Amino acid sequence: REAGPPPSAEDGAMRLITALVLLATTASASVVQADLKRHLSPSALHKPQMPLPGVARGSGAVAVPSSKARALGRISTNRVLFMRGGATSSLSTLFYVAAVPCLLVFVRTLYVVSIAYGASMCAIGLTLLLLPPGGRALHELAKVHAALLVAYGLRLVAFLQWRSSTWTEWKAKMDAGDSAGVFKRAALLYSCAILYAALGAPALAMAQAPALKSDAARAAAVAGLGVAALGLFVETVADQQKLSFKTAARARGTSGPTLYTGGFFRYCRHANYLGEILFYLGSYAAAVPAIVREAVHGDWRQAARVGGSATLGLVGIVMIMVGATKRLEGRYEERYAKAGGASRAEYDAWLARSCALVPGVF
Repeated sequence: REAGPPPSAEDGAMRLITALVLLATTASASVVQADLKRHLSPSALHKPQMPLPGVARGSGAVAVPSSKARALGRISTNRVLFMRGGATSSLSTLFYVAAVPCLLVFVRTLYVVSIAYGASMCAIGLTLLLLPPGGRALHELAKVHAALLVAYGLRLVAFLQWRSSTWTEWKAKMDAGDSAGVFKRAALLYSCAILYAALGAPALAMAQAPALKSDAARAAAVAGLGVAALGLFVETVADQQKLSFKTAARARGTSGPTLYTGGFFRYCRHANYLGEILFYLGSYAAAVPAIVREAVHGDWRQAARVGGSATLGLVGIVMIMVGATKRLEGRYEERYAKAGGASRAEYDAWLARSCALVPGVF
């Protein structure tokens, strides 16, 4: 990429068009397959007969299974993503909703783990709020849960846009990571969409469930949402504190790496990562009562699918945050611990009074 010319706008447009065709084909094929399996199965074909629309019963009248007539009427464009009069109860909806912003990977590779990440979480929350499962109104806790996803996504997109416009080093980083081929970008799209859908699974579980009647279950859900809100607050403030410090340092003409040890970072060296873990941990905890209720009193297979996906999403994001923390700790070691001078003394003092990620654990 360094030796050749940068990709043209036409190349980017063709990548987007190709990705859209692949995504639409996959979505349409999976929905049609599900419709045919549901409505034209051997058990469905033995249901009571009904005449074709507009054809009266009588001599020579043609009758078809009622399931077939329903299938012909229901396989339509709006069912590519939304079924049962609202958002589908399956995780496939979350995947396709998340995959649309992830198409930005064909514009710039790192967009899929930055702007598309925030946009995907926002889109999942909006989908649950505007098109709830089954078309029924969400109960209050489910609304709060989905709204937290929207707030998280909007906050992240706004912050990343601001950072990219004020931090020239970030622009260079985005350019340096933009050499991936089409197949690698497509793999990133699908893998990230799966992860983002799994991260939205707790909100889906709460949206599917009726209002919790047990005081203990409601208290557990409220506590989980409180932890998620706390995590959103910590991450928002920590990101803002660090970016403001670096912006001010550049305005003063400071050269070389700058070490920020104030605010939340005084006690936690990666406070923004801690906030992200708290957000998804609270989201997961809030959905546990709804998942348990579905497993005991409803469809345990559905509870296992959604609960298992939510668990994988939580484990995945925690592993990502821990890995990022370890990488940054090594970078800090190179920049400050081995540099000597005043920065070395400042780094040692910060290291002594702070934790890397979780106080008393990591």
